[in-house]
Amino acid sequence: MIRIIPLVSVLALALGGCASLSESECADADWEQIGYRDGAAGASGQRMAAHAKACAEYGVTVDEETWRAGYDRGIDTYCTPANAVRAGLSGAMYSGVCPGEAGVMFESYYRAGREVQEQRQRIDAIENRRRGLMDALDNADDENTRRNLLNELRYLDATLRTEFERLRYLEHRLGP
Repeated sequence: MIRIIPLVSVLALALGGCASLSESECADADWEQIGYRDGAAGASGQRMAAHAKACAEYGVTVDEETWRAGYDRGIDTYCTPANAVRAGLSGAMYSGVCPGEAGVMFESYYRAGREVQEQRQRIDAIENRRRGLMDALDNADDENTRRNLLNELRYLDATLRTEFERLRYLEHRLGP
């Protein structure tokens, strides 16, 4: 564990030093397109500050008004029910960038997608445990151990049925 800490520190410093834009991107920037891209990706409005810092190193100033116009259009693209579900299902983080009613709607659909994703993870964990028990059963030497493993497998099978029913319910709530 001690060897991992220096490596993690070096990686954090290296990644933390990465500029949001290169010198050529700053020099040739279409700020409206960059803003749109940031908004459509669900990036925080603070992303502009990262661009300003990166470009300042090259003597380039961000056109904040043009970036904001693109960002607002991008946020409109990002803040949809379908995208919220997709983000939730993928396990992506949502940083509350959708404004007003769109934000309320997004969070609702996002949570529904996350519930499905988390349910799938629960099922995967149970199935992995079941595979481990099956391997142990194949290698069990005495009858008492086999009986205990079979009992645990029966319990897991019943749990899996319940968890799959819950998954079907959660997926049904997402709609077609």
